[in-house]
Amino acid sequence: MLAFALPRRMIWRLILLSAILLMASGLLHSSFANPVDTPATAGSTAGKDLQRQALLAADQLTYDQQNKKIVAEGGVEIERDGRVLQADRVSYDQTSRVLTAEGHVKLIDVSGDVAFADKMVMDDQFREGFAEEVRLLLADNSRMAARRADRSDGNLSNLHRVTFSPCKVCEDPNQAPFWQLKADRVTHNQQDKMLVYHDVRLEFYGLPVFYSPYFSYPDPSVKKKSGLLSPSYLNSSQNGNGVSIPYFWNIAPERDLTLQPVIYDKAGNLLKLQYRERFRRGIVDVQGSGGYLDRVLDDGQTSNTGRGHIKAMGRYDYDENWRFGADIQRASDRSYMTRYDIDKNLLLQNRLYAEGFYGRDYANVSLYKFDDLRQSVDPEFSPRALPVASYEHYSPRLGGGNLFSNSYLKWTPSTAILQRDVGINTQRLSSKAEWVIPELIADNGTRLRLNALIQSDLYKVQEPNTTNGSRDIGRLVPIANAKLDRPMVSPGQDFTQTINPLVQLTATPNTKANSKKIPNEDSQSFELDETNLLSTNRFPGLDRLSTGNRVDYGVSHEIKNRRDQHIRTFVGQSFEPNAKDVYGVDTGAGQSLSDVVGGTTIGLSKNTEVAYRFRRDSESLKSRRDEVGFTTQIKPVTLSASYVALNPKSATNATLIPQEQVIGSVGVNLGDGWNLTTSSSRDLRTGKTRNFGGALTYGNECTNLSATFTHDFTSNSVDNKPGTSLLLQLNLKYLGDVGDSTLSF
Repeated sequence: MLAFALPRRMIWRLILLSAILLMASGLLHSSFANPVDTPATAGSTAGKDLQRQALLAADQLTYDQQNKKIVAEGGVEIERDGRVLQADRVSYDQTSRVLTAEGHVKLIDVSGDVAFADKMVMDDQFREGFAEEVRLLLADNSRMAARRADRSDGNLSNLHRVTFSPCKVCEDPNQAPFWQLKADRVTHNQQDKMLVYHDVRLEFYGLPVFYSPYFSYPDPSVKKKSGLLSPSYLNSSQNGNGVSIPYFWNIAPERDLTLQPVIYDKAGNLLKLQYRERFRRGIVDVQGSGGYLDRVLDDGQTSNTGRGHIKAMGRYDYDENWRFGADIQRASDRSYMTRYDIDKNLLLQNRLYAEGFYGRDYANVSLYKFDDLRQSVDPEFSPRALPVASYEHYSPRLGGGNLFSNSYLKWTPSTAILQRDVGINTQRLSSKAEWVIPELIADNGTRLRLNALIQSDLYKVQEPNTTNGSRDIGRLVPIANAKLDRPMVSPGQDFTQTINPLVQLTATPNTKANSKKIPNEDSQSFELDETNLLSTNRFPGLDRLSTGNRVDYGVSHEIKNRRDQHIRTFVGQSFEPNAKDVYGVDTGAGQSLSDVVGGTTIGLSKNTEVAYRFRRDSESLKSRRDEVGFTTQIKPVTLSASYVALNPKSATNATLIPQEQVIGSVGVNLGDGWNLTTSSSRDLRTGKTRNFGGALTYGNECTNLSATFTHDFTSNSVDNKPGTSLLLQLNLKYLGDVGDSTLSF
């Protein structure tokens, strides 16, 4: 379906045509209203008060006192407030109060837009007037022309035989631009603040491709106005053909509602909506959809049933320190939003929260409910957090004039109460007190960082529907950390080399802090790599701690030359005697000597880079994780590729199963604005392609055209089947998306 609406920037240009008369009227009236009080001679300027008068220059200025007519001739130029009017002859009849500008009329606006006309005639109140053969050169080199512009009743402005195009002018003056818009008449109703277009035609290289007898649009002074929005066309093998025509309802300046019915010939009908409202101290945004739609059940049968979703957010700023908010996300079933292309997010989060800000201090209290729409997750095990609360307090610098004068204290108490329909319910009260000593630098460049903390936790664990009842668990874990490194720089004539060996000591009593009696809610996702090797607590969250004594060590190396070519490398490892009691076997840190982790980045040129990240077994040096990324641009070709391989020691952890995947893309600049790109993803373990696609695009100064093709071989449910899609888009400068449809089969 082809539909378009003129954007605000283009409409400003249309109104500028009618404003030509108004500006010219103001300029001329300022110059000629009081000719006796402000006499002007040839080649001089008149008027001292620029708030009321304009600057006038002309070869000859005459005043017929008997007929009360003023005439300026020869290179007439009138300037006021940055606008300039030029003409061969300008006259003002004080009896009829009519202004006339003739011969090479030119009006230069402060924005840089320039308007040309053969003749302008108007009354000095700008209630009646006209201009002939109007041509407009915009600041961005767009062009507009109208045979005639007139104004009547002090309210209506009409532009006749209007032509507009932002495309470059062809070398052959007889050849039409790439595209242009033509209208027989454009009317601006100043009172209703509406622009009405009559007999509009869209042409490509002079050939008409679209026609509309009538459409209207509010002028730029209107920020919001009720009305229909651009329609859209949809097609897929599951849903069939569909059409949508949104309606925007401007309820009030601070609130609005968008209704978008979607009608399918196979899958049923649904209604999308969005309500927005802004308060003095807050905002509300509610999105939702619903209808009776087809749903493919697990047994393969199709059922027509009610389906829908809601996504809402609200925030209220109570004062300069506190704000409150809510996020609500719900869906009727797992596949609804992905099948009907509403949202690809499969993890929905519902939250009520309050936040407090006091300098560096921060307080948060939140209530959470999670809905996981992935097929592999049982929703009954998804937790509800009622509530999660935390507070971060930073003390001032301790001072004292010694090595530790810049140190400070940080205290973070927190609590969490987690409940489930099926599974373990947990209550946790935690406190973390930390002494942070910023970097200390010796004269030889050696750097020392120190910090010490104590984390205390109290748990109450309940197992509903069992005879185990509840149990209380507590722990107190002190941790001390010291990091020492010594950067060594070797400057050379052609390149500079930097080597930085480092060592970090972490001391923690070898306690059973990670007892199996303590549930693991927020520390499950962990794998050793170069980003968390030196972390005091490598686990995310609070339920698991990196206890025991350990030594982390590594070295970074960088070499770069004056052409910005470089090689950056880091290799590190840790030694922790009781690591097997803390980490899992497949995490890379579950043995006394951890896996070796690191990475290398090679910048061959400004447009070519290779990156490699790895994790190797400490004994056999067998690969446990390899990641390679490559990008280059050798005109006219752009290449990128990535390779990922995961090889855990065992397959007991479902989150770390062996994987091997490669992703690649190729882009070619075909010249004259044309570009071709292709991409594909393949699972090397199964030998199956996950997806592939490509895009052909064209662009110039006024047009963007693209055709995108993708085929996805994966699916998250029987109700959302894999398939092929084709997206066609045509974007015309100032007009927006003229055509936009997605075909799936």
